[in-house]
Amino acid sequence: AVYAYEGIGLILPLRNQMLEPSKFPSILTLGMFFVIVAQIFFGVFGFICFRSHIQGIITFNLPAGVLGSIAQLTVALCVYLTYPLQFYVPVEILVPSFDEYFTNYSSYSVEFWLRTAGVILTFIFAIAIPHIELFIALIGALASSSLALIFPPVTYLMVFRTSALQSVFCIFIIVFGACGCVAGTLYAT
Repeated sequence: AVYAYEGIGLILPLRNQMLEPSKFPSILTLGMFFVIVAQIFFGVFGFICFRSHIQGIITFNLPAGVLGSIAQLTVALCVYLTYPLQFYVPVEILVPSFDEYFTNYSSYSVEFWLRTAGVILTFIFAIAIPHIELFIALIGALASSSLALIFPPVTYLMVFRTSALQSVFCIFIIVFGACGCVAGTLYAT
């Protein structure tokens, strides 16, 4: 579930691209509210419907037939349509380095081939890894808990002078993130 909230790499780029960045906190709060409600809704009703037969990928729980196929197609379409958004930040970071290396090509063609290589690499991982849900859980446990819960308070403690209470609170968050990281890693292995 924590993995579903980890659009952390997109927060600043989205805010920077807004026409009115001052409205970003309220939009982010509203968006997170809907994500939380959707997660609770699907989690509770999925458990009620399937109980002990729940599989790691939600669409595997659906019955065969037209409705199940429509749901699987909708999920695939959602992934297809949001993939460019998720891939925006890595491309923005990598394109300048690749531009320096491939000076004979335009920046647009370098970006095109970088995006193409990223999609092909993602496809290869999806095909090559037999239990992708465990791999996603492992990545979520290691990367997401580190990015969201461990690195920010560590950076805060290194950069700012803090009171004893702030230091204790930061250490609590770091320990909580480390516990989540260990628990998620153990679950995924």
